[in-house]
Amino acid sequence: MELDQVIRHAMKTLRSSGRDMNDLSDALGVPLDVREGVRSHGPLGALLGVLPIHSHGTHFDIAEGDSLAAILAAYRRPDDLPIDLVAVSLDEPKNALRLLGVAHALGEPEIDRARFRSCPLLKAEPGQIVVHASALDWLRSGCEGCAILESERVPSVLADIDQCVVTADYAPTFYKLLHQCPPHIPTIMVPRESLAA
Repeated sequence: MELDQVIRHAMKTLRSSGRDMNDLSDALGVPLDVREGVRSHGPLGALLGVLPIHSHGTHFDIAEGDSLAAILAAYRRPDDLPIDLVAVSLDEPKNALRLLGVAHALGEPEIDRARFRSCPLLKAEPGQIVVHASALDWLRSGCEGCAILESERVPSVLADIDQCVVTADYAPTFYKLLHQCPPHIPTIMVPRESLAA
């Protein structure tokens, strides 16, 4: 299936199930106060719908009867169509699979803003980005910052970023990933409120 066909299929399947985006957001634990950020992320929004998928490695195919997954759009630029789709399994929501394997991160426009030190859309300062431990955490934040989809790509995706903000529980893992083969090592910041959790 072509990317645009999968997008239409995901949106149609959600509508035909009698559920809406709020039901899906509830099921994924997306807080009410960030749902507008999810809806306005890119031309189609970040959360497109739900589909049955079949996983193979780090990729997925649409397959009737397999596990259900929330389908997220991965954009390279904020005003373009998605470059890839990411499936977050409703059974194992911390895992993310890609349809085409083209996207290395969710929130690539935010990575570019941090790289070029332009004004970010949300909470980060110029040259800084919030890095989430998973696609689901990124979605639950209202699509703030980014989530790297392949751990081995962390150093290259975040090359030339001055500062990365991560939660206290993700900081040790992130530090190890970042130092695997560092082209440039950004400062890692852990917000005080994250330490209290």
